[in-house]
This record gives sequence, C-alpha cells and structure tokens, in this order.
Amino acid sequence: MQYLKIDTIEAFFNYDIEGNEKLLAIFKEAGCSSLFEYAKFFDRTNKQIKNAGFISKYLSIAGSEDEY
Repeated sequence: MQYLKIDTIEAFFNYDIEGNEKLLAIFKEAGCSSLFEYAKFFDRTNKQIKNAGFISKYLSIAGSEDEY
C-alpha cells in the first residue's frame, strides 16, 4: 500500500481508479466506496489525473485496457 501510495487520500484524488472496472471493484470490496464519493466533492479538472494502470499491473490484475 505504501509503495503505491494507496494508503493516502491523495491516491483517490490523483489516480483514475474509478475508470478501471477491475481496480474499482477491488477497492469497493475493500470498503473504500465512500472515498470515491468523497473525492467527487473536489475539483479534479485542474489537476493531472494519473492512469491507474500501474496500480492494477502491480496488483497483477492488468488487462489490455490498462496503460501505464
């Protein structure tokens, strides 16, 4: 978690986790649904949203749609 920085709220703001169905399902199963709802209250359009493909690759769930 620390290596991927998914132990911080910034990961939910800075990565497009919700754009990756497999990864989103894992986070929701882990009880993080409310964090995605919380992130919607913040203006993320001015920031560079990072592709979450690296996270899914590291967790060995990467599919053909994942780029990093």
